[in-house]
Parts: sequence; structure tokens; C-alpha cells
Amino acid sequence: MGCVASKQQTRSAGIPFCGAPVNVTCRETTLVMDAKMSGMFTTNTSVVPRNEGALYQSICEAANENLEMLISFPKMEMPAIPMSPMMGLVGTQNIELRTTYKQYYTNVDYGKSLATIVINAPMVVDHKVGFLNVKTNIQDGVTAAITQYAAEGYKLCGTSLSSQTSATISSGSSSSIAQLIFQKPEPSQPEEITAIQSAIQLKITAMGFMKSVVPDYLGLLNQMGADGWSLAGFLADPSVQPDMTQGLINITMDMPMRMIMRRVIGTTETKKYLAHKFYYTMKIGMLALTPTITGDPDAVIQAHAAQGWLLKGSIQLPMEQSGFAMRMPQLLYFESGPTGGSSAPPPTFDEANSNAAWGLDAN
Repeated sequence: MGCVASKQQTRSAGIPFCGAPVNVTCRETTLVMDAKMSGMFTTNTSVVPRNEGALYQSICEAANENLEMLISFPKMEMPAIPMSPMMGLVGTQNIELRTTYKQYYTNVDYGKSLATIVINAPMVVDHKVGFLNVKTNIQDGVTAAITQYAAEGYKLCGTSLSSQTSATISSGSSSSIAQLIFQKPEPSQPEEITAIQSAIQLKITAMGFMKSVVPDYLGLLNQMGADGWSLAGFLADPSVQPDMTQGLINITMDMPMRMIMRRVIGTTETKKYLAHKFYYTMKIGMLALTPTITGDPDAVIQAHAAQGWLLKGSIQLPMEQSGFAMRMPQLLYFESGPTGGSSAPPPTFDEANSNAAWGLDAN
């Protein structure tokens, strides 16, 4: 099952106390996909899942144990892709891709049950890239689905790929069918939803070094949390990659991102938020052809849960260089857990609870 929940959660220094410890269960599900790549100057790719529905089945099994999904996100690991010197030159290459999803659950409120459904939503991107000129047309069925089901009390708790085809050169298209997994406790209260559009700026130097500039999500979360808004997750929108053959120049590009918020209509409960930046480390051995990635945020997530914080959002940032090492930052956003009539003191916040203090500024 991969990561296992820690039953003996301990408090960690540096994490503000929020309330009674929350029991968080971690599980993992691996999705296997068959990919076909062909072409030399134009790369045609098709991806078909081999165990479609595995993530949905895992979430349903947890629901039968009265475990409600908090969040799921892909585990950071190097794909085992067989490299061939003739790849892209002749014939078609068949590749097996594996993606492991980490899932975090908490116990459902007493007296409630869980309803879990899955739907398919299309996402089509057509783009044409020329020198200093990019034209993009996006047909998005994901946002409409999230809005529709949120109005019925469902929250998006997992996504996986049903199928994907793409063709890339300076112009190309990508067509995907995403599986959206929704869940809601029953009985539930009517809710409203809003999506905040933003972008993470990625800067690439002529030497290939990357640096990310992240909006002040934490400040906005605490501002909206004061009005009862709860984080439902982050959703990355398709973006057009720059044409790297245009020359060795400094490149700046935007990674479109939507922060999805939900609120029980008429609620008077407020929410507080914390953020943490976790780093995966990439290691390249002297004789190894494939780099290895080390690191697991589970200890950080459990430490926050021990202080009453629940993980509600995760953003994986592009790889960056730190000295002679490479690392992959992951932003984790935590929300104050349910009060449940607890007599615990309210969370305390000071100037340390800021993006800069938590390392969320550009670095």
C-alpha cells in the first residue's frame, strides 16, 4: 500500500498549534499506461491506461471503511522509460508508464456516509508556435464539470487520465479525456464554489537554470478563509511550451493555475491556512543511466495533522538547481481542521506565517 499512517503522531516544533490531532491515513495506488511514440521531427503520442479505474476503486474501498478523501497527488519519481538511440527515427516505440498517486484520508463525521462518483471530461488544446508568436485554443470540459457537481455538494478528490493523443512540432494539438472523481458526505449542506485564475511564472536562463515565481496563495487563502471559504484544491491548466529552438535566450513562461474554493452557504465557521515547501532531491550516480529521486512528504503531512492541520492543496513546481544538486519543490497548503466543539485554544499566527518565511517566494 506504500505509505502507512502513523498512529502515534507527535507534535513538531515550528508548526503552530491548531487543535486536537487529526488521524490521517495515507495510501498509494499505481496507474499503468501504455504509450506509443512515433515520428522524427513531429512526435505523435498516444496514451491508453492499462488499469483504468484503479484510483476510483481505491477511493471507493476507502469510503467503505468510512475514510473520506482529503487530497491525492502524483508521487514524485523518475519514470522508467527505455531509451533507444533510434527512438523517434524509425518505427513506433512502445513504452510502459507508471504513475503512483498518494492519497490522504480522514475519518468521516459520525452518522454520515460517503457518495463517490466518477465522470469523464474532455480537454483539447490546439496551438501554433512561431517566433515571438503563440496562438492557443483551449476547449475545457473540466471546469464545467467541477462547477456542476460542486453545486450538488460534491468535491473533486482525484483525477486520472483516461486517454490522450498529441502531435507536437512548432504547431500541434493535444486531446485528453480526464477521469474526475467526486465525493460528498451524506447528508450534506448546499455549497457555493469559486475558482481563482492565476499563473506561476517560470523563468529559464540561457544556461537552462529554472526559477519559479509563485503568487501569494497563502495570503489569499487566509483572506478568503476569514469568510468561511475552504480550499478544494489546485488545478493546473494546459499551457503552451516555448519553442526552445528559437535561440539561447532567457525565457519566461506562465503556468496557468486555478485555485478552487468552496463554502457552505450561510456558514459562520472561519478557516486558517499554513504552507510548507517540501523538496525532493534528484541524484545521478556515476554509472546509473536513470537518475533517482529521494524524499517523501508524508512525515511533514503527519506532523501538521498532529497539530490539527489538514492537507488541502498541493502544487508541484518545476525542477530547480541548488548548488551542484537538482531538487523538485512541492508546495503543501494546510487548512485548520474541524473544531467539533473542541476546547483547544485557537491557532496563533504571527509574522512568521507568511510566504517569505515559509520559503514560497522566488528563490
